[in-house]
Amino acid sequence: MPSLRWAETLQMLAPGVAGVVYLQPFPELLGAQSLLFLLALFLHVLFAYTYNDSCDYLLDQANPSKRTDGRARQGTLRTAARILFVAAAGSAALLPWPIWAWLLGYQLVWVGYSAPGVFLKARIPFAHLIHVGAGVSYFILGVLTHDAPLTSHTWLFAAFFGCLYWVGALAGELTDASSDQRSGLRTLGILLGLKTGIRMLLGLQLLALLCLMFSGIRWALGIGLVGLAAYAVMLAQIWHGLWQGELLPVFRRRYRLLFSLLTAGAVLLSVV
Repeated sequence: MPSLRWAETLQMLAPGVAGVVYLQPFPELLGAQSLLFLLALFLHVLFAYTYNDSCDYLLDQANPSKRTDGRARQGTLRTAARILFVAAAGSAALLPWPIWAWLLGYQLVWVGYSAPGVFLKARIPFAHLIHVGAGVSYFILGVLTHDAPLTSHTWLFAAFFGCLYWVGALAGELTDASSDQRSGLRTLGILLGLKTGIRMLLGLQLLALLCLMFSGIRWALGIGLVGLAAYAVMLAQIWHGLWQGELLPVFRRRYRLLFSLLTAGAVLLSVV
């Protein structure tokens, strides 16, 4: 079995976990249907990563930041992706409508995202629409596991995750812009350029904080303001070097940590 991206998959589960616990009474937390949904979502995301890695195997070997000597052979990754596709589809099929239909449909979307010939990840704006849609829909599907009403607050919390998924996609493109250009790829990060791309990252992160403030959870405004203050301090420390690109990896590590902490806090405060 190849080395799979377990850590990234667990991070990508955050919207689903947040949806499952959103405004849930503690005694009713994590029923059988919610646990089945999280298992299906875990397999679904792990498949998406594995299939993408199998399709991008040769491209990643040309990128010094991604190339590793111990990387699994492409054929092994493809075998793992087939197994995970069946496992994810099978577990999703056990869920009620419309959860199973949406998960299966999005699984096909991730195939189109990575598959040679279709390769939506290099077709502007599909790559980013797919990431935004995933962040929003995984949260909403988690909410639907316990039949909670979809209010305006619910959709704002979903938009918080949509913004974060978009940030992740764009930051990856900005980081990989040089190697992607050498490989002949055309991404939004390349099209925008470094400075405009960073401005877009900052705008999306501020929008995410705004959505969090009005997400309907306890102390949402307070946690959003604390996050905004920490964000301002983080930017002040690296502001000048950020625009030259040299501190973009530092910025990426720091905002990931900040928003991970905010998300964890928001998930805990979702339980009523």
